[in-house]
Amino acid sequence: SSDLQGAASVRQGKLFEFIHDFDALALLVNMVGAPNVGLALDVWEVFVGGGTVDTIRKLSGGQIVAVYVANLPDGVAAADLDETSRLLPGAEGAIDMPAVLSALAGIGYQGPVTPKPSRGIFHNLRRDVIVKEAGDSLMRVWKAAGLGAQGRTAAAARA
Repeated sequence: SSDLQGAASVRQGKLFEFIHDFDALALLVNMVGAPNVGLALDVWEVFVGGGTVDTIRKLSGGQIVAVYVANLPDGVAAADLDETSRLLPGAEGAIDMPAVLSALAGIGYQGPVTPKPSRGIFHNLRRDVIVKEAGDSLMRVWKAAGLGAQGRTAAAARA
């Protein structure tokens, strides 16, 4: 799988930069054209790199091997974002996470969706509390997207 790191902070001071634009990474994966090459889609990185829900809709579900979700704080310039800016997926923020999950269901993605917030937002909480908060946050946006247990929209499940 290929992984994207869109935050400018991870490129500062580095001699060589790898692809940090989602469209360029998707192009690379498509050019390889091998069935065993796919994207580990980190929604936070896609949006930090200037992507949108429409960027995700350009993919097919088969191109994605895993999805990681975290929200962006509202009103923060992309250049000022770093890994500590990763919020729970259900937090108020700049990313419409239900729209993202609906787009993933719409392109046929059926793999895992994992919350990936910054550890710093949990302020020394016990592991079981962190897991519950992350799970509850993901479940809120999952339900807001109209997804059922199998990750399909209610309309698709009835069909």
